[in-house]
Amino acid sequence: MQRYEAREQQKRVATEACRALGLDFAGVDILFGSDGEPIVCEVNSNPHFKSSIECTGVDMSALILAHIKDKVEDQ
Repeated sequence: MQRYEAREQQKRVATEACRALGLDFAGVDILFGSDGEPIVCEVNSNPHFKSSIECTGVDMSALILAHIKDKVEDQ
């Protein structure tokens, strides 16, 4: 795994894949088509926290917990 800054179209495709599956968060693997268009390869409902934080420096677990807390408090 290496750090990669996704383009807006790639972010949109990943977000749409999560919405289609009813997921609030996920790891979306995207391939590049012949014209560079993003193609969803797979969607993982449980992204790997350890490898993600090592690669990006972002602690997703804290962000996910905050999201869950906000959803629970809104109910």
